[in-house]
Amino acid sequence: MDVEAKIIEALMGYVSRGAAESLLRRVLHRARKNPLAMGPQEWIELIEGPLLAELRQVLPITGQIPPLKGLVKGLRQVRGSAPAPVAQAEAPLEPTLELPLDWLDLSEAEVRQSLLQELARIEGVLGVAIQTPWGQEIRLPEDTGELPLLVSMAHRLLSLRQPYAMFYTVLGNAQLMVRGMGQSWVAVLADHDANPGHLLYRLRQLQAAPQEAKPR
Repeated sequence: MDVEAKIIEALMGYVSRGAAESLLRRVLHRARKNPLAMGPQEWIELIEGPLLAELRQVLPITGQIPPLKGLVKGLRQVRGSAPAPVAQAEAPLEPTLELPLDWLDLSEAEVRQSLLQELARIEGVLGVAIQTPWGQEIRLPEDTGELPLLVSMAHRLLSLRQPYAMFYTVLGNAQLMVRGMGQSWVAVLADHDANPGHLLYRLRQLQAAPQEAKPR
């Protein structure tokens, strides 16, 4: 069973192939695991532990995604009747945290500019784009071309299906994270080697304040 390929295939139902491959490589590297030397039990522990924790940083999920549940079931069958280690403990799941929302009045140019400057200063960030019905703020590398237009198109398509909170993909040697907020979006382009955890956490905190009621 080529578990590595099956994990990537499972993730491609939620993110692009490049993002799936990058995410799995990152998890294997942090866990200091060699995929060629891993047995069924090691794969199960990786999927239910570090991989699930990483997925929670990228996708709005609370539990394991169905394709990976099926893969774990198959791995347990392959493992067969081998005796389980004594006092084996399941990999701890990260607690679901209630994020402190950062309400932003995106109709104010000063607020948009301040947010752009804050995000641009985070380590590994290559560029930031903010699009709202009241205006936009863009600070991107010159070679990104039509990226804001492509993000706007993706935002509209995703929003037509259902409201979304986060979108993550890999573009060449960079990572793209988009925070959807109704008619507005905030996109961050980060270096390929950057850890997306902090950025995704910060983006999830952002919330556009309704114009009729702006929390202070």
